[in-house]
Amino acid sequence: MTASTTIRRSDDTPAAEGLLRDAPLPPWLRPARLGVVLFAVLWMVSLLVDPNGYLSTDTGGKTAALVALERNGGADLDLGYWAEAHDPDGSLFPMFSTRHFDDGGWVNATTLPMLYVAAPLHQAGGMRAALVLPVLGSVAAALAAGALARRLARRQPEHAAAAATVVVGLAGPATVYALDFWEHSIGLALMGWAMVGVHDALERASRSGHLAAFAAGAGFGAAATMRQEALVYGFVAGLALLAIGWARNGPRIVTRGGAMVLGTLVPLAANAMLERAVLGSASRADRGFGTAAAAGSDLGLRVEEAFVTGFGSSGSLSVLAIVSGVFATAGLAGLGLAGGSDGRRRSVALVAVGFAPLVLSLLALGLRFVPGMVFATPLAGLGFAAMRRPAAADRAPLAVAIGAMPLVWAVQYTGGAGPQWAGRYILLSGFLLTVVAVSRFWADRREVVAGVAGLGLAVTLAGVAWTVQRADAFAGLSAELAAAPEPVLVFSDPFVSREAGPIVLDEQWLAAWTDERRALAGEVVVASGHDEFGYVNREREPDVPIFAGFRPVSERFIEVFDGYRFRVTTFVAEP
Repeated sequence: MTASTTIRRSDDTPAAEGLLRDAPLPPWLRPARLGVVLFAVLWMVSLLVDPNGYLSTDTGGKTAALVALERNGGADLDLGYWAEAHDPDGSLFPMFSTRHFDDGGWVNATTLPMLYVAAPLHQAGGMRAALVLPVLGSVAAALAAGALARRLARRQPEHAAAAATVVVGLAGPATVYALDFWEHSIGLALMGWAMVGVHDALERASRSGHLAAFAAGAGFGAAATMRQEALVYGFVAGLALLAIGWARNGPRIVTRGGAMVLGTLVPLAANAMLERAVLGSASRADRGFGTAAAAGSDLGLRVEEAFVTGFGSSGSLSVLAIVSGVFATAGLAGLGLAGGSDGRRRSVALVAVGFAPLVLSLLALGLRFVPGMVFATPLAGLGFAAMRRPAAADRAPLAVAIGAMPLVWAVQYTGGAGPQWAGRYILLSGFLLTVVAVSRFWADRREVVAGVAGLGLAVTLAGVAWTVQRADAFAGLSAELAAAPEPVLVFSDPFVSREAGPIVLDEQWLAAWTDERRALAGEVVVASGHDEFGYVNREREPDVPIFAGFRPVSERFIEVFDGYRFRVTTFVAEP
């Protein structure tokens, strides 16, 4: 093999080769068997979740789309709209983010591939069967973590790979996202394997290196059909490939960058053609351009939400939240940097102080979302320590993990930082930092990695319990609202009605969150032949508004959690 056809390994020395030797793994820790075990565990845990409740309102829209596919047959995603004759613009459509396509009808779907793959499963076994996809996504993400850790670890690579697989599969956000019909676990898996491709594109000989670069691009492109941030991560990964490869081998790396670009374009083009065939326009591309156009807007809000999703233990920014985030991050990174027992004790103390507000709030106030990457993925905090004197193989994953975060924060959707788990737009950063932490510290500081992983497992179990509790509570709320005696329900928030998923398809529901929409809602109720409706809002919201031509006659409350209730006010037409 000549220098003209080889991308040189950064650690290609006899000493390094010796470090790569590893004791054999027990059979059940090998990737194939470990993947089966992870699938079985996650699938059994998913059975605890009410299939009619979700972790996010986005899932309500996706499950409604699955039911529409089953009812309509073929590829038709049209949800229908009972009040279309009186509200042709859909101003009152009861599901947030529903778009009206001339060719596709009323569609509430941000991604098509996952829906079409899940449709046969849903028709065969309902939402329980459809959850096979996110569970498989989390298993695939865990196996990608193992594959990348095997490549990065200079000592005990097989053991580090097994540890990374278990940690990502059972003690991090991939565990939580396996339990909801959302594309996050699948997107994370695709991007995780794409980063394996980036590593191989830097390390392998000419032909296989070009194939690895193409595969990396295809992984990021396929992920981008489901997750907008994949384009940002793919862009930063491409820059890392070019910069690191150029420093090692000069301009020959450019052809691998071109292969990566080509790989990215293939799934994006295929998805655009699918959207045009089904909807009449490239919906995903339109969303991408809209997101990019919003970059930098609401700078103060973006900075706040960046901290919340990166380092926040709660959904609000306060002095306590900032202090706890700083202490937790500093302590976790310090565990990797500390050279002696005194340094480790100080780091452990910092971690304890940083996590104390989260633990106390969960015990005192009950389960809730943990939005910060560092708190829900604490091994990512340990991974920050690898930025000091990084090994050559660690540079690409660290560059992508750290370099992409500010760009993602600059373009991510705002207004939803609190109600999410582990900073869902920066999941790949947490994933990569976790893998680097395991591969870097497993051989020398196994007890530190195990302890931080145990902390992550505890937070993840709280996330699983929260998913179960939230799904059960909102499934009950949706069922009770569907059984309401009023012929029409008007919601103050289109996210709340979206929580009901496919129930919306069979109900006469509207969403009106402005004075203009509420006036229109009253007109639609009358035009549809009714003289009564129920107005649904949270108890903590301002007083029930006035609807011209109607008067309130009674109200009742539906409790979702302790201290969290919805009010249903019955309005009847004035005589």
